[in-house]
Amino acid sequence: MTTPIKRRVFSEREDVLLLTQFSAEMPFLARRGQIMDVWDSVARNLATLFDRPQFDGEKAQGRFLILLRDNRDNKNASRRASGAPENVTEKTILLDDLYKQVDKANQKEDRRMTQEIEEASNVEENGAIVREEAMKSQGKRRAKDEDDESSGGGKMLKVLSLMNESNKRELELRRLMLEKEMEDRTKDRATSPNVTVDIDYPSDCLVNKL
Repeated sequence: MTTPIKRRVFSEREDVLLLTQFSAEMPFLARRGQIMDVWDSVARNLATLFDRPQFDGEKAQGRFLILLRDNRDNKNASRRASGAPENVTEKTILLDDLYKQVDKANQKEDRRMTQEIEEASNVEENGAIVREEAMKSQGKRRAKDEDDESSGGGKMLKVLSLMNESNKRELELRRLMLEKEMEDRTKDRATSPNVTVDIDYPSDCLVNKL
């Protein structure tokens, strides 16, 4: 029978180092598709400080999310304890400050995506109106033409119709993709802590930077 590998618990020092390195590189500000690259950079810069050979970007991200969740739960418990004093440490100060920055960035991204969805819907609606008017105009010319096919009027009407359907599908797909992306982001943040404590960020933390 093989002996199960015991997971090492993160120390307070390791958590503070991770949070400090996170604040230096800010993975959540990276472009979509490059976020994990930044998390990998966070892990590499901590490699010389962590005695964890398998520590990578995925594990760094996972530990960070756990810290955010636990910090939220601890704050909620303190509020329910009828004024019980809150245990303030370097780690909780970092977490409070980082949460505010992450939350601010998430709100900015949500506003951007909402605006893009609205713009895509407006373009789709306005484009449909323009195409409809163009097809009506072409249809009137067709009615006056004795030989539509030979004059090219009928062919133009078909082209306009195909363009209309193609553009409608493309814009609808873009709008649906934006809505799905926003829905996924909302689900991902469903367990994020809701911290509102206003605490100054410590200035004496030194970290490895890119």
